[in-house]
Amino acid sequence: MKLLYALFVLSIILLIPACTKQPTGAAVKQYDFTTGLGEIKKIEWNFNAVYPEMPATIDQKADMRNRLSAFYEQLHSQKDTEDTKALIAYLDFRLSALETERLYQWSQRKGRQATVADGFGCKDMPVILDAAAVMNNSADAAERAASHFTAFMNGYPSQFAQSQLITATPVLLRAQAGLLREQSRKEERTITYFCGNVTQG
Repeated sequence: MKLLYALFVLSIILLIPACTKQPTGAAVKQYDFTTGLGEIKKIEWNFNAVYPEMPATIDQKADMRNRLSAFYEQLHSQKDTEDTKALIAYLDFRLSALETERLYQWSQRKGRQATVADGFGCKDMPVILDAAAVMNNSADAAERAASHFTAFMNGYPSQFAQSQLITATPVLLRAQAGLLREQSRKEERTITYFCGNVTQG
């Protein structure tokens, strides 16, 4: 009988922690637009790159992109509120603008070897064509950034007002895209004209 009583007491002791144990999944923090924008600014400040400023190096741009993307994914796990949608729309723009600059800087990483501007040799044709292609991708990213900006501005006017972004930004981004695409085509056209039939040895 004493053994049965001891087992009963032991089962109660073991049961209490199980009943009081918290759920294993951590609660997802719900951001409104103000607090979410604050989190984005913290990431930007860490790189001294509050828009329209950008991080200085390619690696810093990639690191900032990764951190913003992680927050972007976190927002997708929130409740589907208007503020959540506005934050996601803001980040669609911010990430595309960041990618515009990262790709452009990447296209320039070989310096004079990657451009026809200061004279060139046909042996540099693959490098020049690669740089031109990446520059064209940068133009695509700038156009996406302009479209995302307009969607954010028109879709969430009250949140847009809090963001303190400049309404002329899409015009500037599209102008940037046009210049990048023009330069890309010029590089490709020039090197192909002079070296297209030259066998690379």
